[in-house]
Amino acid sequence: METELQIRAQLDSLLSLPPRLAKLSSSLGRTQWPGQPIRWDMPTGQDLTADERRDLQARCQALATALAGSNLTEDELSKARLALVTKLVDGSAMGQMSDTAADARLEMYEFALEDIPPWAIDMARRRWARREVPASLKNVNFAFAPAPADLRVICLDCMAPYQGHLVEMRRLLSAVSIERAMDPAPLPPPPDTKPLTGPNVKPMLRKM
Repeated sequence: METELQIRAQLDSLLSLPPRLAKLSSSLGRTQWPGQPIRWDMPTGQDLTADERRDLQARCQALATALAGSNLTEDELSKARLALVTKLVDGSAMGQMSDTAADARLEMYEFALEDIPPWAIDMARRRWARREVPASLKNVNFAFAPAPADLRVICLDCMAPYQGHLVEMRRLLSAVSIERAMDPAPLPPPPDTKPLTGPNVKPMLRKM
């Protein structure tokens, strides 16, 4: 099983598009007909080659898989989340807590992180250690582990650049010619895409 750092390295490699694709992505036009979704159009005379389209589709698939955590089984997701949360809690100051209270706290982390991939939790705990948190979090105490809801906020902030890049690549894949964009006839529905956050699984975190 790949480590969180290996997955992060693969994700970072996907954030850079080849120069031509990056230029096309930044040059897309936008049209919206009443009652229809926004449609994106290519610059005049431009289109994706078959190889470029296959490359973009592969990039989208890899990024969507990592964002959803669907490269892991439910059991692997549960164990990975538990291990990372345990490291975070054990590495922080903590008052006396009964076994019942500890289990209840782990359950709250479970609820908060049930759709978060492990690599994002790992990134979030590293940011917490460096006091690098979103500005929306106020009055946090870095001597203690973040509250479950706060940890989720940090995780989502870690995932945001990758989610945004996935949206941009899917937008480029969906782009049509300017002539088709100006035709008010509805476009066919896009193919099904994977969600930007994790699968709706609810593995139970438990003390080891």
